[in-house]
Amino acid sequence: MNKSKLVGGAVVLTAILVFLVVYQTQKNNQKHRSEADTASVSENVRALRVIPQSEVDAVNEAQRAELERQKAFARKIETDKDFAESELQRLIADNPRAKRTYQIVKAATLPISFYGKIIDSENKPISNVQIKYSIGSAYGMGQPVHGMAKTDDKGLYVIRGEGAILSLHSFVESGYQFPDSRQHFFSATESGRPNTWRDHTATNPYITVGIPR
Repeated sequence: MNKSKLVGGAVVLTAILVFLVVYQTQKNNQKHRSEADTASVSENVRALRVIPQSEVDAVNEAQRAELERQKAFARKIETDKDFAESELQRLIADNPRAKRTYQIVKAATLPISFYGKIIDSENKPISNVQIKYSIGSAYGMGQPVHGMAKTDDKGLYVIRGEGAILSLHSFVESGYQFPDSRQHFFSATESGRPNTWRDHTATNPYITVGIPR
């Protein structure tokens, strides 16, 4: 027999043998997995039991208590600034990345003094206008602080706080309508916008015109 034919036949036989071994291995693995799955199901079925109502009630009560604890903690954070700061420092003490993020945000948190004036189309002041606003921190970190200001008899109001972004959401006074509140957005820097909250001082208030209904 030709030597090349012998070599070719050996290669074919080897390939067939490898195929059979792989096939058998896969078949055995599939069988073992099936047996293991069956055993697992049987074990789970044996483990099933009826849970007494008292245990269910205890779990529900524990969950309710934990939820109330979290709510109380959140309220304390909101109302106690010193506690909130100390708790924040505790959380970032062992986390360099969180500490760095906090430092960046803190550096961009600036005192805000924003002055505005509301007038009508005849340049007369409008008093008792309620202005809803929010002050946000830099980079969208944290929840914004919401507040309300009110114009005096000269149509003037002032907003003070700490943050990086000031948004005036609405102006409310019966008998008048006001421009779209989405236009009243101010940042600490230019950021491609014509106005920053730094621009509007006591001598240069932000003017909003109310239109009689």
